[in-house]
Amino acid sequence: MREHTLVAVAAAGRQIVRARCARCGARGVRVGMTIAEARALLPPGAARVIESDPSRESAALRGLAVWALRYCPLVAPDGDDGLIMDISGCAHLFGGERALAKRARAEVQALGFASRAAVAPTLACAWGVARCGASELTIVPDGCARGALEPLPLGALGVGADAQAALREVGVTRIGELLRLPRAALPARFGPDLLLRLDRALGHAIETLEPVRAPRALRAQRGFEGPTTDQASIHAAAREALEDLCAQLSRRERGAGALRVEIARPGLPVALVELVLSRPSRSLRHLWTLLQPRLERTHLGLGVEGVSIAAIADAPLRHRQDERWRRDDRACELEARQEGELIDTLVARLGARAVWRVHAVETHIPERAFRWRPALMPLRRHDDGAVIAHDRPSLLLARPEPAEVTLLAPDGPLLRLRWRGRSLRLLASAGPERIEPEWWRDGAARTLPRDYFKAQDEDGRWLWLLRGADGGAWSVHGLWA
Repeated sequence: MREHTLVAVAAAGRQIVRARCARCGARGVRVGMTIAEARALLPPGAARVIESDPSRESAALRGLAVWALRYCPLVAPDGDDGLIMDISGCAHLFGGERALAKRARAEVQALGFASRAAVAPTLACAWGVARCGASELTIVPDGCARGALEPLPLGALGVGADAQAALREVGVTRIGELLRLPRAALPARFGPDLLLRLDRALGHAIETLEPVRAPRALRAQRGFEGPTTDQASIHAAAREALEDLCAQLSRRERGAGALRVEIARPGLPVALVELVLSRPSRSLRHLWTLLQPRLERTHLGLGVEGVSIAAIADAPLRHRQDERWRRDDRACELEARQEGELIDTLVARLGARAVWRVHAVETHIPERAFRWRPALMPLRRHDDGAVIAHDRPSLLLARPEPAEVTLLAPDGPLLRLRWRGRSLRLLASAGPERIEPEWWRDGAARTLPRDYFKAQDEDGRWLWLLRGADGGAWSVHGLWA
């Protein structure tokens, strides 16, 4: 264990197949032990068991199979923990079979999964070598399937437990021993499935797989009988295609997260216009407001033959129903939708790099109480922390600016402030409010606490004044609007 604390993931009573280090976050550990054995090895209370959810795991495996289509066009889930890939004609694109397998394993490991891989002349041979072979990565050359299978146990053929038990009774535990038995006697004594699986592994029988299909992007298009340069006609066709796309999204209860518009121009490459949204939407008005200015700036060449619009990214939208009750929920949803539309409009006019979003962070240190993120960055759960209830200035300076403060008495009210080259009379003040350092951070014991004062100057502004708790220098850290 190397002093790691493992968080085990398994179904009750079954073997642990995945684990994650709760201390360093390392994942992909493969542990061949039961939950009781893991609890005995780990410190008390360190093992956290999560019940298996077969439907969710099946959906995740199917999603992983769709992700693996980047390597070859034929990928199928295998059982509840494997993938079968037909890489015929694809290996040279990655530098050979070994290079493809290494890259696939590395990227799967980056996703947090442990893996074993094998490349073989037949699917059944690759399946058996990957699951029962001695190496985590094995390449079986053409014509060597028999030699690769002979030292493997009978489980590498995927035969049932009854057939394996019957073969063990006659002293057969390896595939090589099975191959030496008379072929004609195998179906009668051990069932026809054994011979079929053996022939598939050796390439004597055809084996097919049912591959997954990547979900097609929702698309709508409009065409013309010939090239046209009429802006009104082009915009009308684009709006009709967008309306059709929004209707498709509505039928599926989904919203577009990104759109790709393809404008076919004779004699020129297809003009592409891409829109990325801050939140999924299927509002025709909002999407057309963003798309129309981009179409006006697109070079049309000698004319346009057709317009195609696709939702290259989409996400489910909660079903909405008009009703008299639950006004608060509807108001929150409307506010979130309007916020997203405002961000999309600003990004379309100013650019994605010019629009940022502020997120609250749960800390009492003023300069750490928020963080900036690009407005189009997808929001995750718990991105926003709780905002403290204390009064804070609407403008926090990037760095506290030095100032000089005159007090009526050593601990008395504040009288005058010299800041930014001006001497200001202070009309009112309140404080101090002491802010202690974050004790959970390294080096916090060497950081002094702060005292903050709220003061109003003769111009009517309220300032946030900072002084070290040891009676040190003064500075201005913020202002109220």
